[in-house]
Amino acid sequence: MLLNEYITSGNPLYTPPVIVAFDLSAHFYLTEENIADHTRLLSESQDKEHEICLYDSKMIRFTSTEIVKDTKERPKGILAEFRGRKLAIRITPPDTVCKLGSVSQYQDYPTLEIDLSAAAEMLQTNKKEAVFQYLLNHHSIYRWISNPIISEAYPKIMKRSKAYYDAAQSRIKQEEAQRKADAVHRAEEAKKRFEEQARIQSEFLKQREVERQQQQEEWQKRQAEEKALREEQARRAKEKSYNLGLSDVIGQFTQQTSIIRDRFGNRWVKCEVCGAIKQDIEFSSYGGPNHINLGTCRECSRKQHKS
Repeated sequence: MLLNEYITSGNPLYTPPVIVAFDLSAHFYLTEENIADHTRLLSESQDKEHEICLYDSKMIRFTSTEIVKDTKERPKGILAEFRGRKLAIRITPPDTVCKLGSVSQYQDYPTLEIDLSAAAEMLQTNKKEAVFQYLLNHHSIYRWISNPIISEAYPKIMKRSKAYYDAAQSRIKQEEAQRKADAVHRAEEAKKRFEEQARIQSEFLKQREVERQQQQEEWQKRQAEEKALREEQARRAKEKSYNLGLSDVIGQFTQQTSIIRDRFGNRWVKCEVCGAIKQDIEFSSYGGPNHINLGTCRECSRKQHKS
């Protein structure tokens, strides 16, 4: 009743700006079917990129008012008229006055909330003129609950949503194409690194094989040289022992009664053909009565067979 008196006394009432907030998504765009689920009515700006302001705030002097009541004659709000249009005004009182809770839209009318939940002390201790000044100067207590006029912004919102979606999808496709290109590039770089590593490894193994073969050849060469040296040493030792043995027996062939041996135990025989004194293993035949130390050496025997 006090609010109604304030309005009917010709005092202006603050109406907040009509701001429509909306969602922008890279994964869907707004249409007539889903726009209502992705728009919100605001009474003050929060994020201008996602908002459209249909009407600025105003101070309105209403031409008539009506206190509306429920079936139990309890006041539900005020219907205020301005230029042939009606606006529902609902009050959220302090809990100490009435535990009403949050208020909702009144029927199909644009509905404005006046939030007095924090003004309990002011309402209880101040006179009517102070309350009127409070209603006049405290704009933060006014908030839109609903306003059908927001549908005027739908075409513009849908257009902006579609443009945002198309741009986002284009960007997503470009980013996906870039990711694929980057993946291909990384794969190619990895392949090049792998091939380079394989080439280096192959060259390393080839070099190791060459070195191994060189080492093998050097080892074989040393083995051959060592073998040749051993054979030469053995030949010289054999030749030395042969000559020593020969020196031991060279003057003993005047007798044919006992076998002639050198200091090493080797038997020696004198060839009756060429006169050479050699070890028995170098003869094809030797021995017999009265020429036990005589025979025919293998070389002379071959010559006899050829002739």
